[in-house]
Amino acid sequence: MREIIVENECVIRRPLAEVRGQFADYVYHSQFDVHPGITFSVTERSGNRTRYGVAARLLGMMQRDDVVTTAVDDATVESETIGGTNKGARIHHEFSARPDGSTLVKSRLSFPARGVKALLAPAFKAAAQKIVDRAIEEDRRDLESGRYQRYLAAQSGKAA
Repeated sequence: MREIIVENECVIRRPLAEVRGQFADYVYHSQFDVHPGITFSVTERSGNRTRYGVAARLLGMMQRDDVVTTAVDDATVESETIGGTNKGARIHHEFSARPDGSTLVKSRLSFPARGVKALLAPAFKAAAQKIVDRAIEEDRRDLESGRYQRYLAAQSGKAA
């Protein structure tokens, strides 16, 4: 079976812990429409793991998936699609702090090319690359706007 792989690299002008936190926070993503056109519905949260449903269109076809995201350590977030249209897909985000206080994010999406995706692999790869690039840019804008920082402050205020 063939695998389709797309990658992205981006600098986000926010501290590593905040960037990594936002990338792993799907409760936040589901509540604040960080990625217009992609719907997230959290079904379970436990420690550093979140399970959620995600729905999005790729080449006009609705993709519905069951995903588990794990904050592996201070510099890594991984997601695995455990059910649905893209079962077997994996996303790996690696974060590294830069001297200026910003964060370098390296992302890699891999998913199995079976059925229609195998037949149209170049088109699916191009479409997936656009979606990944757009999603990372949406995360960058969200983080650099300060919205996630304000959300965290409001959440800690509720806990107090």
